[in-house]
Amino acid sequence: MAHSGEHREHRAIRELLLDYKEVGARVVLFLESFHVEGSVGKIGREFVTLVAGGGEGVEVESNDSGNTLEKPHKIHVKLSDIQAVSDDTEIA
Repeated sequence: MAHSGEHREHRAIRELLLDYKEVGARVVLFLESFHVEGSVGKIGREFVTLVAGGGEGVEVESNDSGNTLEKPHKIHVKLSDIQAVSDDTEIA
């Protein structure tokens, strides 16, 4: 049964990411120790790919310090590792 619930959770995350992709909004995916900012590229059954877009690149930042860890051209994130999804809006 847990397996079925896991698939529903992945489906909900995929649907949310698809919405972000359709409107062209950048997202922030929060994982356990870091978060990733970028535009949604490909959305697969188990992974999502974030790519550069909207005039900005992909950024991987520490959850503890907020420091940029790396700036890859794209990154693949396992859906089961995503703890939260947000838009990429800076608060002044």
